[in-house]
Amino acid sequence: MIIVKCPNCGSSNPGQAAFCTECGCSLADAKMICPNCGGENDKRARFCMACGSKLDEDLLKETVKIAPEDQAASVKEDVQDQSLAMNSETQNDSSGLSDDVIEADERKYDKGSFTAEAVNEERFRDFHTDAAEDSKEEDSKEEDSREEHSKEEHDNEEGSKEDAGGRETGKKKKTIFVILGLAAAALIVIFFALNSGPRMESLEVAYDGNTAAGTVLDQSNKGIKVVGLDQDGEKHEITDWTIEKPQTLEMDSSATVTITYKDLSRKLTVDCSTSELVGISATYNGDAEAGVVLDSDNDGFEVTAFYKNGEEEVVSGWTIETPQTLTADSTAAVVIDYEGKQCSLDVICTTISIEKIKAEYSGSTKAGVKIGEGSSDVTVTAVYKNGETQAVTGWTVDEPVTLEAGKTSKLKIHYGDHDCTLKIECTDMSEKQYKAKCKTYSYDEIARDPDDYKGKKAKFSGTVLQVVESDDSRQVDIRLAIDGDYDQVVYVVYYKPEGSSRILEDDTITVYGELAGLYSYTSTMNKPITLPIIYALYAD
Repeated sequence: MIIVKCPNCGSSNPGQAAFCTECGCSLADAKMICPNCGGENDKRARFCMACGSKLDEDLLKETVKIAPEDQAASVKEDVQDQSLAMNSETQNDSSGLSDDVIEADERKYDKGSFTAEAVNEERFRDFHTDAAEDSKEEDSKEEDSREEHSKEEHDNEEGSKEDAGGRETGKKKKTIFVILGLAAAALIVIFFALNSGPRMESLEVAYDGNTAAGTVLDQSNKGIKVVGLDQDGEKHEITDWTIEKPQTLEMDSSATVTITYKDLSRKLTVDCSTSELVGISATYNGDAEAGVVLDSDNDGFEVTAFYKNGEEEVVSGWTIETPQTLTADSTAAVVIDYEGKQCSLDVICTTISIEKIKAEYSGSTKAGVKIGEGSSDVTVTAVYKNGETQAVTGWTVDEPVTLEAGKTSKLKIHYGDHDCTLKIECTDMSEKQYKAKCKTYSYDEIARDPDDYKGKKAKFSGTVLQVVESDDSRQVDIRLAIDGDYDQVVYVVYYKPEGSSRILEDDTITVYGELAGLYSYTSTMNKPITLPIIYALYAD
């Protein structure tokens, strides 16, 4: 509530009163009491000359709320000091403050808050303007007051209207100040909300980047991951961390950096994966036949590198300065180089020279059989210098052969640079050869031990006792009495050649053939008879 002081009796009256409640004197010239500092002001003043406060209690309270307490106190103290100088000037000249004083005030409040600066600047500007206007109005009112009391009432009513207009203008300015203050406060809140975030209690750091020698551990290294843990244990990714002293990874060593975020820090140690090469070894699993070239392009080599830290790996980029070509029955030595380290490797050629070839025949040896190139009954074997043997195909012959009775055929075979001659004896003998091989045995020998003479070639001469011819007229069964002795009879089975003469009883003949043991039959008199038997090939 605004209070005015009666100029006649000095009593306090409400700000809207036209006459003093104690003495009835007109309050047109009364002084307004500032509710903030108690200083006296012209009744029509809108701001206090002592403290600069708005002479409206509600707006004064809002202004104090907007400005910070420390700044408001500073503003109040500065204004009070300034008002001491202004009071003496306003007593002599009520028309208002000088421009120099206003400019001094503006410079004095440059360091205040936004609200205090804007409010005080407007206060002194309005005060200066209102003071000038009030001075003119006061002169006019003094002349009017001497005329009639009704004129004073009219002036009081006009003054009330002007006060109401002043309050309306103050309210509008108050609204503007409040909106500006709220906007500034909102911007401050948003700024701190975006930049403060939850407070981290600790840091966790990890590294999943390049660990090769030469890698720099600094703020630009994407492999460094930093996570902050707040007071609730929740994790937050942090990107605005720093490394005061970056480190570079070196071979066979570790590098440690300190990760810093605000007032927290954590050390990170990274082991360099690059180690010193101490040696190499090589193996060969490629083609090792004669003619293969052992050089840097041969993918049959596998080179392993060994490092100082104990690790090993299969590497590429090795070289062979002196390539070698594999030759049969030999070993080639190559030297492999990788980053200044060398190793030697012997590669044995798998191609072995053939020392000779040999052949075997497993087919029929009867007369008339034809043997030639590709015959399945002929096996050709290669004999190598290392003693190994292997059956081979693709051999050739000079010319095929046909087996002849009583003769040995020769088949000449070729394989590569080697050849051999296969001899095949025909098991069918000529008549002369056959008869020459047949021996004469006594009847007692073949009759007493018939099994001992089975398959043996024999010949017997005697008299034909009986002839039995088969339906085809070729097989003839003969009972032959050796040397005409009817007690020494042999049973002869004979296949006579086509066109040959018949054999009759009482003929004297010589038969040539193979013994086959004993033969038993029943005679016409129903008497069992057992005789030695011979299958004759020839008969004279």
